Amino acid sequence: MDDKMKQRVVMERATEIPLSKTIRNVRTMKSIQTSNEQSRN
Repeated sequence: MDDKMKQRVVMERATEIPLSKTIRNVRTMKSIQTSNEQSRN
């Protein structure tokens, strides 16, 4: 494996972890919004 491939793998791993956290946060935000809208009705 050459250096460029190694760098790419490291980059992908570094971006993967915060991405999954962000997606989870967005999902919780959306579910909170929908529950708030439902309670208003």
